Amino acid sequence: MPSKVSKNKKPLEIEKIEEPDNKMTKQQQKEKLKLELALLNSDSEIEEESPVIERVKNIKQKDSSLNTQNYANEVKETKAKRERTEKQKEQFQKALEVKKLNAERRKEEQRLKEEQEKAELEKKIISKAISLKKKQIKKQQVLDEISDDETPIEKIKKPSKKPPPGPAPASIAPSKYVFFN
Repeated sequence: MPSKVSKNKKPLEIEKIEEPDNKMTKQQQKEKLKLELALLNSDSEIEEESPVIERVKNIKQKDSSLNTQNYANEVKETKAKRERTEKQKEQFQKALEVKKLNAERRKEEQRLKEEQEKAELEKKIISKAISLKKKQIKKQQVLDEISDDETPIEKIKKPSKKPPPGPAPASIAPSKYVFFN
């Protein structure tokens, strides 16, 4: 058992701390372990149960009954829900209806917004297509005007292939400065 030592002016006193009921004591744990060891070491099955086995079974049953009792106490502690009054039920139905109407309204607003964005995008695409078509028409008109001009194309004279002039011969010019060694 765990113990607590307190120090006062009096000689040291050892106070025992109580353990909860659902824990097994050391003696019970020893008996249980001895029983398990005996079962593991035995080669043949034991037809008749020894008093130690019966005692351990009784301890296990007591522990399980304690656990079920604790659970039953916990269940009793939870409160049962009160039933709603007729007025509360009506208010809840009204709230559900309002919720549905708001959801439908938001969906409709979203659909209208998407349609508006789609229409704006369509307008931009159409205006861009028109401007491109206008540019194409203008280019075509310029090409038509050029092709209407039936002036003969003169042959371009090609320059003769003469070798490029080389660098001029270097002339040695007297320097302005005179150096002495």
